[in-house]
Amino acid sequence: MFHLKDRAFEIYEANMHGKFLENELHCYLEITTKEIEFEESNWAPSLSHQGLILKAKSLQDLDGLVSEWSSENNSHPEVGILSVFGHAETNNNKITFGSASGQELNFSWSGTGDVMWNSEFGSDVQFNVSGKLKVTIV
Repeated sequence: MFHLKDRAFEIYEANMHGKFLENELHCYLEITTKEIEFEESNWAPSLSHQGLILKAKSLQDLDGLVSEWSSENNSHPEVGILSVFGHAETNNNKITFGSASGQELNFSWSGTGDVMWNSEFGSDVQFNVSGKLKVTIV
């Protein structure tokens, strides 16, 4: 489930595409939601991260791994992006990985991002998403 403040969205797709290079997983995350109408507008928030690098030799090594960053101390070569009515860099990010089963990986991702809709959904809106990533390793 994907929560944007107090609004809940069903996950449509949650994917991780990556490649193991030496002792690291270089990957791309993309989470999309099913569209819901609020206040006569269609909402379908999504999250993505291009260039996430994780210390792991296998999917099983990710179990319990936590990756945290903010725009001020970003050690990632790319950034997390929240898309609702536009694209905005995410802040106060925390991605936690859980157990892997086959080509699926449990995860949760929380943080804040700008929605720029109104005063309630403007800047630094809290998001939280959790579920299973479908993993493709090349």
